[in-house]
Amino acid sequence: MGKEVNRFSTGFYIQSKSWDKQKQKAKGSSAESLLLNGNLEELKKKIHGIQSKFLNAQQPFSASDIISQLNGRTVNRPKTLMDVYKQKFEKMNKLLGIDYTKSTLSKYSQMAKAVQEFIEIEYHSSDILLSRLDRPFLDDLELFLRTNRGMKPISSNKVIQGLKSIVVYALEREWIVRNPFIGHSFKRVETEIKYLTKEQILIIENTILSQSRLELVKQLFLFSIYTGLHYADAMALTKSNLIQGADGKQWIEYVRGKTGKRILLPLLRKAEVLLAEFETKRGVEGYLLPRISNQKMNSYLKEIADILNIDVQLTHKIARKTFGSILLFHDVPIKVVSELMGHSNSLITERHYAKLDTRKLGEAISKLN
Repeated sequence: MGKEVNRFSTGFYIQSKSWDKQKQKAKGSSAESLLLNGNLEELKKKIHGIQSKFLNAQQPFSASDIISQLNGRTVNRPKTLMDVYKQKFEKMNKLLGIDYTKSTLSKYSQMAKAVQEFIEIEYHSSDILLSRLDRPFLDDLELFLRTNRGMKPISSNKVIQGLKSIVVYALEREWIVRNPFIGHSFKRVETEIKYLTKEQILIIENTILSQSRLELVKQLFLFSIYTGLHYADAMALTKSNLIQGADGKQWIEYVRGKTGKRILLPLLRKAEVLLAEFETKRGVEGYLLPRISNQKMNSYLKEIADILNIDVQLTHKIARKTFGSILLFHDVPIKVVSELMGHSNSLITERHYAKLDTRKLGEAISKLN
């Protein structure tokens, strides 16, 4: 329990000349002084009684909790882990569309379910007291996610990181005394960024697919190769996102849903051509791009990869990664790449694109020759 100062009125009054500041009691033996001192003693006993109740229950508490009890208010303090998940989710839900997207809330819910499933199997209960959270709990949860759930390190790390945010949330409110994450470190994950080569992009660009649904998805995929836009951000674009840039040409200005970062993106000529093409295909008034779900798009991209004999598992994310790799291949500074990709900082860009294209290595040796 951390230190906390919380002032409140006792409701008792006496003239300042009759008050002993050092002893914190009324001076003299007048009836008024005796009455006040008696009332203060009773108040102290109540405070000590409430404090003892919290201590006997092994329940963390703060000065504000004691004051709430004195005033007859019930302390709404979550005692279990899933209760904290629930309370946090309810607050996040109120900020839906402001600070959080439906996708974020859905991921949060799935992570909470994974933790609850572990508790049910390991502890034969639907929940666990906050006071029981410790390092063995974290280690066993990690093992469960990797074995029972078959998660890769990158996925299990996300669940554990979600749990850590819940623990921090509880610590900040003094609902929990001990931090189980002290000394804990996340499994290091080396991720290989998959992207398309220049030759593969040319194949996609130069092939006209006979099925209109596949041709449309191909164009949407190429649009994100030319802009680096995430699926949700691309689908959210409206005419209000099109602006005239500092160079007098057409740019896109948008706020990235994942980070809330404002991004200014100069448009390549090929992206402008596709926007003009989409003008006749949108279907839903106001949006710049035709409507299609991410699931359908990825399903159709798999068909396209099979038709064009591209040995990469095409998903919409590949388009965004390809955009980043193209920028770096053409010697665009890492900080500029970070800005255009909408990363929260350039360290993320460096980590994601740490491995150079092998052609870049050949180019470097050619220059030496």
